Amino acid sequence: MKMLVAQKTLLLLCVGVSLAQDSNTAEKLKNIEERLRVTEETLEELKKENQGTFTAPVNGVYFFRFYVHAHTPNQMAVSLHKNDQLQCSVYSLKPESNANGSNGVVLSLQKGDEVYTQLWENSWVFDDGNSYTSFSGFLLFPV
Repeated sequence: MKMLVAQKTLLLLCVGVSLAQDSNTAEKLKNIEERLRVTEETLEELKKENQGTFTAPVNGVYFFRFYVHAHTPNQMAVSLHKNDQLQCSVYSLKPESNANGSNGVVLSLQKGDEVYTQLWENSWVFDDGNSYTSFSGFLLFPV
């Protein structure tokens, strides 16, 4: 008799754990679906043909980076901005040979915030089909 009670208790315990895991799995799937939706929105925003300005499709923490390349003897200077506020820059005053610079930031953005790079006055960068100069970013996680 005690064995039967123990077996029933074990069976109930197993069913309870299974149900809890199913509930946990459903929540995980819901979170994954939300992350995929946000990622798809981010990709759609990035695919838009615009003037190089990224507009955050959702609240979240994003990573941005940019690379620049210049040839001698011109000044190279570029900054990354969030909503017209300077975040970081790269600079080289009249390099003696080719110059490269890069920088990156992690930013907390609200939906609609804008991020872009801006060339300083009297500065220039070089680019061609090899993409020596680029600006990119991605969503780390939504908030």
